[in-house]
Amino acid sequence: MVRPLKIVVTSDFHGKTESFHKIAKEAERLQASAIVICGDITHFGSVEEAKILLNSLVDLKLPVLYVPGNCDPPSLNEAKINRTRCLHGNCETFGNLNFIGVGGSSTGIGHTPFELSEEDMMNVLNEAFSRCSVDKRFVLVSHSPPRNTQADKAFMGAHVGSLSVRRFIDEKK
Repeated sequence: MVRPLKIVVTSDFHGKTESFHKIAKEAERLQASAIVICGDITHFGSVEEAKILLNSLVDLKLPVLYVPGNCDPPSLNEAKINRTRCLHGNCETFGNLNFIGVGGSSTGIGHTPFELSEEDMMNVLNEAFSRCSVDKRFVLVSHSPPRNTQADKAFMGAHVGSLSVRRFIDEKK
């Protein structure tokens, strides 16, 4: 019998070590197959800080897939961290699924370290998608939610998500 995938999906740690420990315990409790992180691993931290934080999950011997958030350094896209895979502009196959990703946020949200224009965001998404096997379903991992959804409402109800993420989802279904 094939064991079903159990994937723990999380985001916005903002450098809190205790949050990484809680996720590690939850992944163990659930007997998770993988952990997916949708950005903001650090809070305006360095790649070295991100490596230390992510390594606390690596000890679980599970694949850790991630995209950097707007509060992470853009150079995290190139970091080599044991048993982790950065999905920004990439496609990773896990089980019967392709995971693709785009990190950061749209420009102008808050002048944070990792912001992209909507055009650049769409280019990253298309690049990632082009690397996928067409015979498998895919999961989009992004830090920015799609625009005009319940997921992108900010404090005063304004929609702050990415138009490119929304358009990509609409086009690719």
